[in-house]
Amino acid sequence: MERARRDLKDPTLVGSERGRLYIYSVDDKMVGWEDVEIHAIEAVGRGEDIERERWVGTGHVGHMSDDKEWYWSAIKRFWERGYRENA
Repeated sequence: MERARRDLKDPTLVGSERGRLYIYSVDDKMVGWEDVEIHAIEAVGRGEDIERERWVGTGHVGHMSDDKEWYWSAIKRFWERGYRENA
């Protein structure tokens, strides 16, 4: 997990002028929501534009199967925002 966290901070590996969307759950037993929040705060500190969608009641990567409309609408809003800002 520590390597993944480090790699996600490396703009040569995972870079985007569009920003980042963090989708996570407080009930994820694999990746703690506090760690996701800290990672997002650090990204803001590096000047990245981020959005967060915090979910309750789903486990690790279970958000789409729990509520696919919510999940895909969050992604759509994020992508559309980028297109408008970069148009």
